[in-house]
Amino acid sequence: IVWPLGLLLPKNISVEYTTQASRLAYLGMLLAKAEVAYEEAKAAKEKTYAETDLAIREDYQTGQVKLTEGTVKAEVLSDKSYQLAERKEREALLDFKLMRAIVDAMKQRGDMLISLGATLRQEYDVTELKLLETREKLRRQR
Repeated sequence: IVWPLGLLLPKNISVEYTTQASRLAYLGMLLAKAEVAYEEAKAAKEKTYAETDLAIREDYQTGQVKLTEGTVKAEVLSDKSYQLAERKEREALLDFKLMRAIVDAMKQRGDMLISLGATLRQEYDVTELKLLETREKLRRQR
């Protein structure tokens, strides 16, 4: 994910207001894709587990060794294809959690922009009123 961090600093508040919603929507879309990728990786890991489990049970059927659930599980967990699927699931989960954190941060950023806007409007109103009072005093003194 490439995210220009410079865009997070509000240099022009108007631009920040107008782009916040679209940025959040874009990041929300990336979050949804990351969630789908995680769910697919999780399903692939479960499928790999089942396939490996079945293959191990078939291999043991021909021998005289008594097969236990613990033995099968240990064999599956040590299988290279299962370990690869498990690693892919962990990576997908990490991407999903990172995207969720970024989306949450952007939501908080939106809240902060709203708060900043309210503060700026209040300061403007106070400043504007002060200017009007000063102009009125100057006009009366003339």
